[in-house]
Amino acid sequence: MLRAFSSLALFIRRPLALASVALAATLSACADDPTQPVVAKPSDAASLFDFTFPLLSVTPSSHDFGTVYPWDPSPTKVVKVTNSGTGSLQLSDVQLVGKDANEFYFAYDTPQPYCSNNGSYGAGQSCYLGFRFAAASPGTDSALVWIESNGGVQAVTLTGTVLPAFQVTPDLLSFGTQLIYTQSAPQAVHVTNISNKTITIDSYNYNEPGDFVVVGGSNNACVVPGPLAAGASCDIMMAFKPSSPRVFAANLVIHTNLGDGVTGLLGIGVQPQADVGVTMTGTLQAKTITYGITVKNWGPTAATNITLADTIPTGATYASVSAPSGVTCAPPNTGGTNSLNCSIASLAVGASATVKLAVKVATGTSQVVNSAKAIVSYPLWDPIQINNTATVTTIVGRK
Repeated sequence: MLRAFSSLALFIRRPLALASVALAATLSACADDPTQPVVAKPSDAASLFDFTFPLLSVTPSSHDFGTVYPWDPSPTKVVKVTNSGTGSLQLSDVQLVGKDANEFYFAYDTPQPYCSNNGSYGAGQSCYLGFRFAAASPGTDSALVWIESNGGVQAVTLTGTVLPAFQVTPDLLSFGTQLIYTQSAPQAVHVTNISNKTITIDSYNYNEPGDFVVVGGSNNACVVPGPLAAGASCDIMMAFKPSSPRVFAANLVIHTNLGDGVTGLLGIGVQPQADVGVTMTGTLQAKTITYGITVKNWGPTAATNITLADTIPTGATYASVSAPSGVTCAPPNTGGTNSLNCSIASLAVGASATVKLAVKVATGTSQVVNSAKAIVSYPLWDPIQINNTATVTTIVGRK
């Protein structure tokens, strides 16, 4: 503060000293003519102290544009530029600077005159600048209005916030676990227009196509491409149909004319497991052995496409077979010794199917050993293999 007053004192003393020198010279000149009175003119004194300078001032020092929606321009905010000095003010540069400068722009619906580069303004005169805010991406943006002149430099801070034009909910759509090659129940992705104008849903895309699928099932399905009115909402229905036993993660990206929205998709494909077991009984009557071959699903999931295989045992020939509904058998020819193969379409957890196989015992055979096996097909996995085969030995005796 003392340094400032010292500088001011020097600034004031300097013209006073010059005035003293000038006054002394005048008096000296007048003294050469004793007949002339020495008269000091007020205009001479004023001219000795006649110094002017411009001073740049701006109001306000900052503007907050509040909140807008993407690409929805804000109202104009005005900055007043004034020459608060006594000399002529000349603007040399007016520009927007900062990382978000492109989100703000000059507007000309302001009081007049409008400030211009290289514009000149007298003492007490003012000019005006106008600005608007419009941006695409949600978030808060800021920039500076940088004003340079021969009367100093000033900066005005501009800030504004862009709100999302629409919401996509939920953030994550989780399908949990799903048996591979089976399709989950559909779930909805909700798109809501929270802006004050109609938006257009242009398209959507997602990775892991084929495992996540768009399905029907909504009475309020989004029209793509199509409009979505202000305040309205629509649904995109998704389902999960895993192709392999692993974790699937994807993003559903919804593209609109006012930005993009994202919902995460998550699901776990699991291989179906079913403990399929076989039991068998054998009853000898005369020269015929009748086998009761039972295939049972012990779970934990339903079993499909099960094959029951039984090779006609040594010392016997095929006689007949009977099977329940849902079981289809391809027997060998009567009297043949090839394999019997039966296809079981499906077995719920805890369900079973029994196939009756009859064989004729050949003369001279003392015992017959018969084995039957249940075979499951991919993607079904049988975690317990030991009970997939059953064997029965029947003592016949030689006759």
